[in-house]
Amino acid sequence: MIKTDVLIIGSGAVGCALARELSKYNIKVTVCDKNDDVGGDASKSNSGLFSTSATMPVGTLECKLRTIAHSMIMNVCKDLDVPVIECGSIAPILYPDQLETAKGLTERAFLNGVYDYEILPAKDILDMEPTLNPELLGGIYSPRDKQANQFILVSAMAENAAENGVEFVLDCKVTGMDVADGKIHAVHTTKGDFEATWVINAAGLHCDEISEMVDECDFKINPRKGEFYVFSHDTPVKVSHIISSVPSPKTRGVLVIPTVDNNMLVGPTADDVEDKTDVKTTAAGLASIKSQALNMIPG
Repeated sequence: MIKTDVLIIGSGAVGCALARELSKYNIKVTVCDKNDDVGGDASKSNSGLFSTSATMPVGTLECKLRTIAHSMIMNVCKDLDVPVIECGSIAPILYPDQLETAKGLTERAFLNGVYDYEILPAKDILDMEPTLNPELLGGIYSPRDKQANQFILVSAMAENAAENGVEFVLDCKVTGMDVADGKIHAVHTTKGDFEATWVINAAGLHCDEISEMVDECDFKINPRKGEFYVFSHDTPVKVSHIISSVPSPKTRGVLVIPTVDNNMLVGPTADDVEDKTDVKTTAAGLASIKSQALNMIPG
């Protein structure tokens, strides 16, 4: 039996951030993960955006956390030398119905305390981003949206936690738990059994499966897959802001993202899937991204 004060299941962004924070205290912290490296599943395959709470549902926990996190994450990146590009974002308004949606979004942003999220006229938007569709009607400008290298961020948090004494046990899949009298007495894994005072479920896509092991699962993870294009550095047309579709209730749509590495990331799709391990790209998905991206940036 491997004994620890805190066992964190999952070494994605959440697990590594928790490990780093807990490493500031005089306790033994252990992180286990089914993969052979930190970074989780979703944490290493996303757009790397730090966005304000402008478009979040008003008054929700997610909105409150986004508001707090937006400033906190910059301190983390500064402490760990994680590169961030503070470029802001523009959502070009291409159709009259999007103009009405944009007005509703700015009202929501104000309710969320984001007062620099605004609709600008077409001329101002095209002055900022000349490669956008010249027929646009205007655009939503959000100056505090940013992009970071998410690979470096998660690795840096893990490395800092490890330097502070946190132990990472990789290739270590949780297979079950012994529970009695409301307490977890043992966590069984492919690398042995753990005994911990606290067990933290940071298993991301698989956190419902971990919760089911202690009969405390009142939710289900419905995986949603996103496909991206990763552009080379010599792309002739580049943007200096994050370019996004006008958000819908389901998704922010396709984005054209300038990265800290001086290339562009374009996507994603947002497809509900059954298989949590489905990471394949598809001709249909990539064609959808291409169509939407070309509609915003013809070049």
